[in-house]
Amino acid sequence: MTASLQRRLLWPLLALAAVAAVGAGTRVSLTEPVVTLVGVVLTTLGVAVLVALPGLATLALLSKRSLTAASRFGLLLSGSGIAAFIDFWAWVPSPTLGRVVSIGFLAASAAVIAAAHPTVLLEDRELRWPLGVLLLVVLGYVGLAYSQGGFGGVHWITGGVAGNTTLSMSYRYWGTPDNTIPFVFAQRLANHGSLTAPFIGGQTSDRPPLQTGFTLMLYPLLGQPNFAYQLLGTVLQALWIPALWILLRSRGVSVARVLLVVLCTAATGVIFFNTVYIWPKMLAGAFILVALAVILEGGSLTLAAVLTALALLSHGGVAFSVPALLLVAWRLRPSAVRVASAVAAGVVLYLPWIAYQQFLNPPGNLLLKWQLAGVTKPDRHSFLHDLVNAYGHNPFHAFVTYKLHNLETLAVIPSVWSKLAPGSTAFLAAARAGELTSLLLGIGPLLLGLAALASARARRSLGPLRPVAVFLLVSLVFWVILEYGRNYASATETHQGSYAVLVLAVALPALAATYLPRLAAAAIIAVSVGWFVVAWVPGLGFQWSQPGLATATDWSMVALGLAALAALGSIVWRRTRIRLGRDELFARPLRADRTVRPAPPV
Repeated sequence: MTASLQRRLLWPLLALAAVAAVGAGTRVSLTEPVVTLVGVVLTTLGVAVLVALPGLATLALLSKRSLTAASRFGLLLSGSGIAAFIDFWAWVPSPTLGRVVSIGFLAASAAVIAAAHPTVLLEDRELRWPLGVLLLVVLGYVGLAYSQGGFGGVHWITGGVAGNTTLSMSYRYWGTPDNTIPFVFAQRLANHGSLTAPFIGGQTSDRPPLQTGFTLMLYPLLGQPNFAYQLLGTVLQALWIPALWILLRSRGVSVARVLLVVLCTAATGVIFFNTVYIWPKMLAGAFILVALAVILEGGSLTLAAVLTALALLSHGGVAFSVPALLLVAWRLRPSAVRVASAVAAGVVLYLPWIAYQQFLNPPGNLLLKWQLAGVTKPDRHSFLHDLVNAYGHNPFHAFVTYKLHNLETLAVIPSVWSKLAPGSTAFLAAARAGELTSLLLGIGPLLLGLAALASARARRSLGPLRPVAVFLLVSLVFWVILEYGRNYASATETHQGSYAVLVLAVALPALAATYLPRLAAAAIIAVSVGWFVVAWVPGLGFQWSQPGLATATDWSMVALGLAALAALGSIVWRRTRIRLGRDELFARPLRADRTVRPAPPV
């Protein structure tokens, strides 16, 4: 067999191996710890490869040497995202058609890669690194999340007979099963159920379907769909890791700093929770962050528009960041032709979902009313009627009052400390609730990293991040203004907003901290990580007493988490080259790779 043929067979063989891994991994017994560990690793690696195949095929067809890392990763994400959206539509009329399209997409993608670019991604160091870190963080997160109770832990909502992987996560960390909604929608389509029958919290048209599409893409291969959905969802939410990585690298931040910032961001409760509690909000935020990187590098506005549309098809909360994205793009003075092409691409991609909402399951506007008008239950009124009615007879006074409440909510939510979640006790439970609902509390000790801005040298070093900071601040302004804000159900609690904002709000202070003197930076990072350990590791500060949740330690998951942590620690030590006796945290910070071109001024 020639070397050329071996290269061409590489991705088809990897695809077959991934299919076998998912098939075997999702059919293991979840009551046997060691077997479960093997199933988790096989399924995680398998689903990661399979959902990436359509994106890799897109990259193989369209990538050029002149494309930046942000554009290459944008092509990968958009290819897989569009495939998932098409796959969703294939399942709507017929499960049989859906299965054919799902398998066809995977097979065709492997064939395209083999024919067009057999070594796609394998030679791309700028993408390989963040995707490798993603897999290690996912395995570490899964080990931590299921170290108490394991995957086979029973839950009262299943009658105490069998464990429900995703539901046990719902009630261990949150109070509602919102993380199951894309999966339940996928099950309804797979069973050819009614599109208009009552659905969780409203209608099937209330929430965008992209994560449902990703689930259906792999559905024909899954032995235990619930188990696989949890791992697939965690991989999808963890796309914030390469998205943040690519964005920071596009601004010239060294690999060493990016690696440390990504891991410091990952070691916060709000990021951990929103990655393992798999509502598709982190997925939406990842698309927006990559779109921002593409725009700042002067890349294709059409690609950025496609990524933005896919973000909105993942979760509507990122809409608060779209005006900020448009502002950044406008400051680059794009031509009318580029703008028209971008608008057309975004509209064409999003229009089918609008058609679903208007014709297949109308009206599909509950979340719009919830966020902007405070209407939390379905009614027969139009959105405009509810919006006008929401501000009453004195709209100016109501508007100012509600927006001030939004500002307060960003900083602290007093009711969290007086009304703890069911089954939780003591200070740490309230602190965790505050961390998940209030943006500033979610940032935690890393907020102290902003002290670096007092140094002129640090400000100069962070100068290329100025447009990213502008994007963050403008997104916050639009969030505060547009969110209704009369009560906490429709105020600026973290889970109501754009998760591009959440990731940047945690990551930018962490980046600033690396420009502080070594001891100050190390102290801030140590306190942040220490707080995460105390507040979120079961058996230390994290205790849960809700009936029906298994609480026994699963040592196989503990071993998985520790192994992933050890691997990440080894990478950090080797890549950051931390040494003692220097003023800065890094003795030899790595230079930006030459493949990362300087971004145009903004």
